[in-house]
Amino acid sequence: MFLTLSLSLLSQFTAGPQQLAPYGLPNTTPIAPQSQSLGGPAVVEDFEAYVVAVGGAEGTGSSVIFEGTITGTGQGPGLVLPGCSYYCDSAGQIQWNGDSYFGLNTKKILANASDARLGIRYYDLQSSVSLNLHAFDGFPDTAIVEAYDSTGFLVDTTGPVAVPDASPVPVTLTGANISRVEINGTAYPWSPIIDNHDFSSSTSCGLQLSIVGPCPGVNTITINGGAPGAPCKVGYAFGLGSYVIPAGPCAGTILGLDATATPLPGTWFFDGAGQIMFNQFIPTAACGNIFVQALELGSCCTSNVVAL
Repeated sequence: MFLTLSLSLLSQFTAGPQQLAPYGLPNTTPIAPQSQSLGGPAVVEDFEAYVVAVGGAEGTGSSVIFEGTITGTGQGPGLVLPGCSYYCDSAGQIQWNGDSYFGLNTKKILANASDARLGIRYYDLQSSVSLNLHAFDGFPDTAIVEAYDSTGFLVDTTGPVAVPDASPVPVTLTGANISRVEINGTAYPWSPIIDNHDFSSSTSCGLQLSIVGPCPGVNTITINGGAPGAPCKVGYAFGLGSYVIPAGPCAGTILGLDATATPLPGTWFFDGAGQIMFNQFIPTAACGNIFVQALELGSCCTSNVVAL
């Protein structure tokens, strides 16, 4: 079945070779590993899944990273925990920094983009998120970190925050319905470096949606955690939000999509293990433009939202 607009891997960086940050300068002496503990009941992303040499760094060739991404370098999926995506300007790429690269004690990421901005987009609305900021040794930076809700309203902000070197600078943002966080640098083309990202990856009732494959191309769509035999619908939208289903068996259910939410043709049914799995062609028009969510019609449970 062909979906007019649907599911995918996030769009990958396709421009020519890009220098690694910090540009063209010799490595410094590694510092001893530091320990940093962040509070919170959520998952903590430490960016250790990507394979990169000690003392080195690598441009991933992708401007967006989420749990289903296969990067331009061929690594993935499963590079980051489900629950959010990391993104930068489409002309840039996410850079993965290795242990001991310019003083960094463990693997971490940044946005290698001319606007010095790294974004995080959450599948579920957050009330509190935390992370550590770092700079390359010898390249002190200042950062402004902002949290927005699904309407684009500024929920919380902190900064300018001094980030003097590779040592961790903890930052926490709190507020109602955090949908997106942006980390902005002020000194260099690349963004501040982040690590130990602490956030909630919960879903409303355990329904879990994943989408793996190239975009455009054939993807494998998997929905886990449903009641055996229960019907399921899948919807898409052009933005995150709190759309309320107006009619039908799940009238009043709040989705994580905005008012452009549209159901895809067809209904799927969970098997005896509570799983739905099927292959689907994803057209070019969907790549980088669409958010997708599943809905179990029996209980009206919603899944996480997947960004394409």
